[in-house]
Amino acid sequence: MAEPIEIYNWLRINDYITTSGMINDNNIRYLADIGVGHIVDLGMSNDLAQKVASIMAKGMDYIHIFVQYDNPSEENFEEFCGVLETLKGDKIHIHDRFNFRTSAFLYRYHRDILGWEEPKARELLERIWDPYPNWYKFLKWE
Repeated sequence: MAEPIEIYNWLRINDYITTSGMINDNNIRYLADIGVGHIVDLGMSNDLAQKVASIMAKGMDYIHIFVQYDNPSEENFEEFCGVLETLKGDKIHIHDRFNFRTSAFLYRYHRDILGWEEPKARELLERIWDPYPNWYKFLKWE
């Protein structure tokens, strides 16, 4: 199946993890069709109840870790790592509004938890964005 270029900031990390910016009902159908079992949302939606209902109607689980855009926390990161550990081996899709939070959290996960070398972890991050200085503390670049 072709990669869905219509999903904003889509990125396939591996056979089990995909990421993107905000998703809509068409995207949810696509994710279900490719076998995603869990949607992890690091942002906040205005239509959260409808979104959750659409996800669950397609047989997927919805997991919400609200990360304040201007204030990502270590607690958020610990919860994120716990979710990834729990769902290891399952197909998951992680998203937020622009895929900025998601790419930053995966950068830390790859570098700090999986032990990837800095350039390899950073390359995935920079496919999506060059983080703003207010993210440096979370990324431990200061």
